Amino acid sequence: MQGYLLPLRECLLDKNYNSMVMVLKFIYFVLALFPFPFLFHYYEYEQRKVLEEEADFLLIGTIFFVLVTSIFSKAVKLRYFLIVSVVTTLRSLYLAINFLPNDGAWFKPFGRNKVIVLTGILYGTGQLIRKGIISSIKQGNKMT
Repeated sequence: MQGYLLPLRECLLDKNYNSMVMVLKFIYFVLALFPFPFLFHYYEYEQRKVLEEEADFLLIGTIFFVLVTSIFSKAVKLRYFLIVSVVTTLRSLYLAINFLPNDGAWFKPFGRNKVIVLTGILYGTGQLIRKGIISSIKQGNKMT
């Protein structure tokens, strides 16, 4: 097990900037490819419709996940960011088609597929806004 973690440990302990950027990019891609739009609706549907309970963790978990992934996205170029957002949305759509029922009453007025795509767009937009805030703060610090 230690053999697998040794390269990551060396990158984290190394003072070389490029290795830290590579670690940030790797963590971002792992987090960003997580099918969040699907899991958001799956959790909400299961909690409210099936278990008839409130989805208390939903808002806090969403904000936390957007903040964490956007912090790691500062090392990623915009084009890769957009590609990963599209891939994540498409993966979420595929999972929703296979694992979420097409409950017209629950997903109205748009339907399940459009709701998943809209959630993916909002999720990517939230990350993009946070990424822009981080970039502007970073540029502001360089000027002073």
